[in-house]
Amino acid sequence: MRQHFLLLMILTLWLLGGCSFMGRQAPVWRSGTFTPDGKYYVYLYSIYNVSQYSQQGGITHRSGTTEYYLQVLNAVSGEKLLESPRRFDELVDIGDVSNQYVWLSSRDVRKERNSLAIFDLSALKLKFDAEEIVKLNPDIPFGFGIFYKRNAGSNQAMYEADDGRKYAVDPETGQLTPSRDAAPGERLMGYDEDFYQYENSLPGLRELPSGGSRRRLVLEDSTQITSDDDFLDPEYLTLDKQTRSDQSTPTVYEGSFFVISKVSRNQSKDYYLTRVDQQTLATIWSTLLPEDENEEVSSFSNKCRFYLIGNRLTVANQSHLMEMDLNTGSIAASYPLLPPHKF
Repeated sequence: MRQHFLLLMILTLWLLGGCSFMGRQAPVWRSGTFTPDGKYYVYLYSIYNVSQYSQQGGITHRSGTTEYYLQVLNAVSGEKLLESPRRFDELVDIGDVSNQYVWLSSRDVRKERNSLAIFDLSALKLKFDAEEIVKLNPDIPFGFGIFYKRNAGSNQAMYEADDGRKYAVDPETGQLTPSRDAAPGERLMGYDEDFYQYENSLPGLRELPSGGSRRRLVLEDSTQITSDDDFLDPEYLTLDKQTRSDQSTPTVYEGSFFVISKVSRNQSKDYYLTRVDQQTLATIWSTLLPEDENEEVSSFSNKCRFYLIGNRLTVANQSHLMEMDLNTGSIAASYPLLPPHKF
């Protein structure tokens, strides 16, 4: 009788464990960026719906469908501006962002079709979906996600199609026209990638190994000045570039700069943000950026975004938008990005 009860309990626990792998899974951040004026934070997240689940040995097999959602936050108040986030059944990524529009690359895997979609930030609604863009541009051989930096002041995205030509994407008409600017231009990195904010060097500064992967900072013109603190795989924050290039340099703010460093060598989830005095290399403050437990362990530069206006630093990672006090390094406000997980 006791053995029968134990077997029943084990079976019940196994079934409950299996249920957690079925149905709607927890939302997962995909990509995001601030608009050039810092007014909005635009981001995508996805929800995976598991319809089949099985285990063979130690391997779990799942299959299902993925829903993609776009949401817009007021970067000052943290308010979610879309009461119902815009849902996409096809794979979408952020291609380019202006103060008024978001251009999305779109890939419909089932129909094997690539296209674009355009979201209007002033009206907070989709202006053209992917199917409409295809109908408006029947002769364009769309590729997936190749955008280039726009000319200053232009409100038309620059897109390279599969024919190798660059097209200006007009958000008012949804039409693509061959670009008169034939210069190679600078390709915009995807907004789910390291696209502009991290640099490996700071002019006048070098790194001194202090054991393993840790590094102390040293001023090149005075070997007597070395930082007391050391950093694990340090990178330097650039806050005044929308695109990464060889000319971009780390930001100097009131005689200091910002260092991003790992907490642990073997994972890339938790990171410190440290403000360092440029003349003395003294640490002004160091803050561990909060991470939710369900955040994916991935490259830090794959997920964290910064925007500096005056003395206000806004930070967005996979789970929260935060406002930081640059005098103390404390987090003055924090707003959740993702909806609660509903089974």
